[in-house]
This record gives sequence, structure tokens and C-alpha cells, in this order.
Amino acid sequence: MEETRRCLACFTELLHGIKYCPVCGSAEIRKPKDAYHLMPGVLLHDRYLIGLALGAGGFSIVYKAWDTNLKRVVAVKEFFPSGTVNRVPGRRELLLPTGDRKAMYYAELDRFMQEAKAMVKFKTHASIVHVLDYFEENDAAYIVMEYLEGIDLKDYLKNRGGGLSWEEASHIIFPIMGAVKDIHAAEMLHRDVAPDNIRITVDNKVKLMDFGAVRLSEKDTYVSPNPIIKNGYTPVEQYTESATGEILHTKQGPYTDIYALGATLYEMLTGIRPEESKDREQALNETRQDIIARPSELGIELPDYVERSIMLALAVDKNLRFKNISQMEEALKGNRAVLYPEQAAKRRRNRIILTTAAAAAMVFFMVIAGVQYVKNYLIPVDLNDFIKHEATLSVLLPVADDADIAMLQLSFDQLKTGFAKFVGEQYKFKKAIDLSFTPVPKSEYEAQLGAETPAIFAAPDYSSGTIERAADLAWLFDDPNGLNASSASLLNDQRKASFISNVFAPISFDIPIIYCNDKMLKANGAAIPTGNQSPAQLLEAMQGSVAVAPNCIAMVSESFGAALSDTEKALAVLDPLLSANMRFADFEAGNAIAYIGRFTQLQKVQNALPGYNAVGNIPGTKAVGIYGTVLCVSKQLSESDRYAAMLFLSYLYHPDAQRILFVQNVLPGIPVNSDVLELYKSYRRGAAALLGGAPNDLVFLGESNRVSLSAEKELAGLLESGAYTKEAALEVLKD
Repeated sequence: MEETRRCLACFTELLHGIKYCPVCGSAEIRKPKDAYHLMPGVLLHDRYLIGLALGAGGFSIVYKAWDTNLKRVVAVKEFFPSGTVNRVPGRRELLLPTGDRKAMYYAELDRFMQEAKAMVKFKTHASIVHVLDYFEENDAAYIVMEYLEGIDLKDYLKNRGGGLSWEEASHIIFPIMGAVKDIHAAEMLHRDVAPDNIRITVDNKVKLMDFGAVRLSEKDTYVSPNPIIKNGYTPVEQYTESATGEILHTKQGPYTDIYALGATLYEMLTGIRPEESKDREQALNETRQDIIARPSELGIELPDYVERSIMLALAVDKNLRFKNISQMEEALKGNRAVLYPEQAAKRRRNRIILTTAAAAAMVFFMVIAGVQYVKNYLIPVDLNDFIKHEATLSVLLPVADDADIAMLQLSFDQLKTGFAKFVGEQYKFKKAIDLSFTPVPKSEYEAQLGAETPAIFAAPDYSSGTIERAADLAWLFDDPNGLNASSASLLNDQRKASFISNVFAPISFDIPIIYCNDKMLKANGAAIPTGNQSPAQLLEAMQGSVAVAPNCIAMVSESFGAALSDTEKALAVLDPLLSANMRFADFEAGNAIAYIGRFTQLQKVQNALPGYNAVGNIPGTKAVGIYGTVLCVSKQLSESDRYAAMLFLSYLYHPDAQRILFVQNVLPGIPVNSDVLELYKSYRRGAAALLGGAPNDLVFLGESNRVSLSAEKELAGLLESGAYTKEAALEVLKD
């Protein structure tokens, strides 16, 4: 046991006879802040020297303490349910209740120890306070945690005297959301997310504190006799008593913590704690009007998608909130369409699925979209004349290397269901066409495609090898006795212009975008370039600090009027942009002001630069696009199966399929169905301005540009390997 004399306020070692701490100035501490607290100087577990209390709540008291073994300051949390136990001043032992209340106390103590064990799972988590030890002593229980020098978010907001900017708030809320998401992944609920449980440390870390209200799973139905209720942050389902005192067992889930996160973010931005959820529920029941004000109604300027996300998280009806933290994160980054709660409630009442945050009139719009497709696009054809037997079709698709395969499979199941309905309702076709989807990480796709022959596959390129294995798609697009899918695609004219072989079915497209670090722009007095500029002017505007995505090289060159097949012009355009050999990682790290990438990388950029990214079109002389997902049908299929495969491709141009694939982000790409494209533009931040008249005003790179696209791959290889030089690029372009 350590025998060194220490200041019980800061635990600095004190020389004999010193009355005042030379570090913090405190006099010798002999009494606790409150009589029922442990006496300063008490040694717990033969190890932890107790100092003054840092704070107390309904369930516990937290003390600053000194770990005599590891020689460091820690925080010790004592189980002390107020109103149930007490302490004689100066004593360690607790005064326990008797009878049933004593049994209840021990049940609550067991829950406290479960809290400790739950927190240990996260002892290395960057955004959750670390539990170092736990033990029982003197009929009480204790949790030892890392001591975090800093300030609670509650006090931070109070000191600021008002709301934070979205940029500042985003740097606090996203780490906390990540912590809660990992808690949910461990099948637990936190149930006490609030500003007083969020710590901002002196080294600018953000940590979630206090698992005192943790529920160990959604199936955990234990009801505490002393529930933690925080007005403004606690959702209605967390209350355990009705107005008549009846004990409730309302189901709770991730949406319970989502409400608290929404309430915390609301206060961070407005400086006002939200209205109490039970009061809001009563007002909604009596008047159908919510009593909480939107931030915009309080004069707070926020991106529209941020306000919608906050208000949906704060929906009184748990069924209207986000179902998981990932959905809320995506919405707050502008990558997921959301409705205000009242709009979502109307949608739910009418049982109409909307995936956008547009006005309620969009319901009618989406219904009409499907009707118009049937009315204008489908030519009556008797499928029995072409598809002679039932079919089983395999579909091979490249997806992001870090894609959530389970979520993809759910979306693929939606496609299968939608396709069966499409075939049955529009064609009255009764033969079964079964679909088997295989998502493959993009980095492995070409190798797997070379090893098998799926019925439907995404074209890896426009090479002769791809063309030779693909079937002609005339019955899908051009045959007057066929499916006439060309009428459903905005890319029909572009497809005819940029594809020589009739084997490719493009179902999405993409465009190059210039992304900027808004902080660096402002710091350097720069602005996103607009109008027609040369690469040199672009570099000058961005102070020579531009990163380029390898898969945008051909589009960038074409945008500035130089095909890669035109060696000297292309090199004059590209070398100034590529010679710095900067890529996304440099942009993410703050080493580049701008990044030229694809529109579909918007989510990636927003994840890297939450709240401080800016976007614009490439300031070149030509608007250029590229096909996104381009599908082919295997030539090796029987004739009947080829027709079945083309029938499925025709469905992929239908509004329902386009919405599943591209509005729900199953595949990266901009939809080619006109109705869904308008829907897509309406909820993605800045999409309407960036896409403009696309795709009609775009020049597309396709099969006829395969020399340029092949050169792009080689140039990309030089960049990826760090071997790019002007001379090496010249050799690639000459070849």
C-alpha cells in the first residue's frame, strides 16, 4: 500500500508539513462535499485512495481517486441509489433498507455490476469511457474508470451561452453516434445519452459516459424501481409508469437511443432543451400538433437534410424514427432521404413507401411513375412465344470491397419480389424465373468473372473478350416485337452513339465532380472554380493542390477537350494535374484543397469531411459522363434463358427497380429512369444543380472510347504504384 501523503483534490505528492497543495492550492481536505459521501482519504479495495466527489446522480456517486498500484488518477463510481440507501457520516458502510426493499436493492446492485461487465467490452473504444476495474465492498459496488480531464457537454453548452454551428456539433455528435452504434452491435442499449453524459477532454476527444441505465438486450424486460428519466432526452417508451402508476413494459430498441441522440443534437444546435416527450405525446393526441419547434423556426440556419434528420430522430412515435444509427448517420450526411415526422406519419398511415424527403405530393408522383412506365414503355408481347420454360438465372455484380453483404441481399430480395410482381402483373406470365444474386468485391470481380459464366454480369470493360461472351440485346431495346426497354431509359440515344456492339445495357451513369475542403478554401481565400477554365487556371485557383481519382482520368481529359487518344493534347491537360501524384487519401488528410472524383463518391467525401465539404462541376469546356453499371447477358445461355435474362434487364429500367438500386444505394450510380432521376435530384444535396440537364447534355465515354478507357487503366496503374512521370505517361498514351 502506498504511504505517500497526497493532496486529495489533485493527488499531487505533498511534503511533510505542507498545508496547501503547491499545484492546485487546496488546503488539506478532511470532509466530503456532502455528509453521505465517502470520507476523503478512505482506501477502497486496498488500492484506490478516495478524494472528493466529482458528481452524484440518482443511482451513484463518482469520486476522483488515486490508483496506488498504477500511480494514476482514476474515477471511482459508487453504487448509491438515493432514496434507498444512506450512510452515517464518516462511515464506509451503507445503511440498507429492510424487507422487499432490501431484496430490490441487491437486484439493483447486480444490475450495477452488469453495467461494469458491459462497459469492460469497450475498454479500448476511442469514444467510450474505459472501465479499468470493478468490485464489491461494504455491501456496495464500485466501478473504476479512466479519469477524463475536460468538461461535460452540458457545461460546455452552458459556457458557450447558445447553440453550436453544425460544423462544430458534427465533430461531437458523430463520434458519440459511433459509440452508440457499437453498443447496439453488442446487443445493448445505453438509454441515457444526454449532454451530461458526454465528455469533451482537454485533448479534444469526445467520450460517452455512464452506463447506469444500460439494457443488456432488446429482450431485457427488467424494470427498475428507480428509472433514469431526463426531461427532454428520454423518449416516451422509456417511461415505466403510466399516469395511474401502472408498471409498463414498453418495448425499447435502438430507436430509444436515437431519440436521445436527436435531443442532444437539437440542444447543441439551438441552445434549447427539447420539449418533454410525454408532453409532446399528450399534445399530439389532443391536437395532432407537436409542440416542439424546428431549428429553422428558431432562426437556426442548417442544411435542410440536417434539420429533417434531427426532427425524425425526435419523433414521438418510435415507429417513425430511424431504425438504426447507420440510417441516422447517413441522413445527417445528406446521403439518405428523410421526411419530417408529420410527413412520415402520413406516409405510414397511407402505407405508401417513400424514400425521399420531398413534399407529400411526391406520393402521387411515385404512383404515377409506375403507371406511366406501363402506359408508355411496355409494348404488349406474349412472353410464352419466347420464354419456353422456367429459368434459373445467376447474376454477378461488383460491389464496394467494404459493402454490407447482408444489407445487399435484402435489397436483392426486394428486386426478386418486384420482378415477380412486374412479370405477373404486366405480362400475366406464369412461368417461374428464379434469380440468384452474387455480390463480389470489386477488387476480386474480374478474377471471379473469368472463372465462371453467370447468366447476367456487369461488363468489366468494353474489350473484345467481353463482347465475345455477351449476347445481342436487340430484343431488349430495338426489336419491334420485343420489350422496347429503350423507351424507359434516358440513355437510349447516348447508348446508340457510344456503343458499337448491341450487347451492353447501361442502367446508371456517373459524372466527374470537383470536391473541395471548405475550411481550406476559406483559409486560402479561394472559391470553387466555375465556367470554362484550363487545367492551369484550375490549379492556380486551387493553389496547385488538386488530387485526382484514377477512374476519372479519361473524363477529366475529355472535359478539357482532349481525348486520351490525342497524345500531346491529353498530356498537356493531364500532366499538371497528375504530376503531384495526389489521391483521395491526401485530400482526406488535408493535404489537397480539391479532389476530382465521381458524383457517386459524395458519401465518401461527406464521411471524410463532415460538414465542411463543397462541390462543383468540372470547369472544362465539355460536359462528360460515363456509364455506371453496364450489364450483359451470357451468349452461352439457351435461347429461352436469354429471353428470360433480357426480361429481367427490362425490369431494371422500371421505376421500382431503379429506386431500389440507386436511391437506396445498392449500387453506385445515377438512375437512368427519368422519373426516378427527378426523385434522386430532389433529395440529394446539390444534386439538382450538379446534374443540371444530365444525361441529355452529356457526352458519354463508352465502347467507342475503349482506347481512351484502356489508357486510363494504365495511367491509373502508374498513379497507384507511385511510378507516374510525364515520360511514363507519354509512353502509355503513345501505345
